[in-house]
Amino acid sequence: MGGMGGMGGMGGMGPGQMLPEGTALSGMVKSFDPIKGYGFIIVQSFPQDVYFKADGDQIVKGCQVTFTLKYSKDGKPQGENVSLPPQAGDTLAGKVKRYNPQKGFGFLMVDGQAQDFYFQKKDMPPEFQDQFLDGAEVQFVVRLTSDGKPQAQDIMVLAMPDQVGEKRSAGEFESLENAAKRQRIEPSGGGGGFNMSGAGFMQESFMQVSPAGGSAGAGGRHTGQVKSYNQMKGFGFIVAPTVQGDVWFRSMGLPEDLQQLGGGLPGIQVSFDLMFAADGKPQGANLQIAA
Repeated sequence: MGGMGGMGGMGGMGPGQMLPEGTALSGMVKSFDPIKGYGFIIVQSFPQDVYFKADGDQIVKGCQVTFTLKYSKDGKPQGENVSLPPQAGDTLAGKVKRYNPQKGFGFLMVDGQAQDFYFQKKDMPPEFQDQFLDGAEVQFVVRLTSDGKPQAQDIMVLAMPDQVGEKRSAGEFESLENAAKRQRIEPSGGGGGFNMSGAGFMQESFMQVSPAGGSAGAGGRHTGQVKSYNQMKGFGFIVAPTVQGDVWFRSMGLPEDLQQLGGGLPGIQVSFDLMFAADGKPQGANLQIAA
C-alpha cells in the first residue's frame, strides 16, 4: 500500500461527509500503473483520490469507471469492483436484488458491476410482473438515462427463486403457478388431491397425460436430440420430431453416463419418457442415450 502515500490524510472531511462503505460511485481514472496493478480515481465532490487495484488493459488513465467504496483500516478510501461503465445496448445477465410490484419498480445486480440497475414493472415480461422476483436470474439490455445512469429494459427471466432457495426454470415456475390456480390436480391413475409441498407437488403437477385437445405422440417413449443444456442451472431442452415444441428436462435424475457429459450434452441423441406440465408443456423424464 506504499502507493497510497500520495493520497494524504482525510483532510477537512468531517464525519458528516463520510460516505458509507458499499456506496456505488463513478469517477475518472487519474493514474494507473498496469505493471504494479494499482492507481487512483478522481470522484466529483469527494475530497480525496480513491486508491484501487485492477488487472488487465481496459483500465487506462482518463477513462470513466464505476466502483464500490471501501475503507482501509486507517480510514483511507479504496475502490472495489472497479469496472468500465456499461454502454447503452449492452446485454448483461444478473439477479433481481429487490422488486416491489405494488410500487412498480426494482433493482438488478450484476457480478463485477458496482452499480445496481433500476427497472420498471413494464420492463418485465407480463407474466412475471406481479410475481415475487427477488433472487430471480435475468438477462437484460442496458439503457442510459440523460444523465448517464444505467437502467434495465427488455428483461428476460432465466430462472425463478424457489421457496426453499433453489432455482427452477422460468417455464417450470409458470407451470407450477398455473397448477396452483387450478387448486386440484388428479394424477394419472386417479387418487390424491393437489399438494403444495415437496415431492408430492412435483409428482402431481407433471402428469403423464395428453394436454387438452390431444397431441400427436403424447406420452410413451420418444427419441430426440439435446438442443441445449445449462449445467449450472440444472435444466435443458430436447428437440424431437414426434413432439411439438421443445421438451424441457432437468439434471436431477439423469443417469451417470449423461451427467458425466455435462456441457457436452447438446447434440447427443437421447430417448425419454414424455410427460406434460399442468399447462400442457412437454417435459422429458428418464433420459437415456439413444441406441
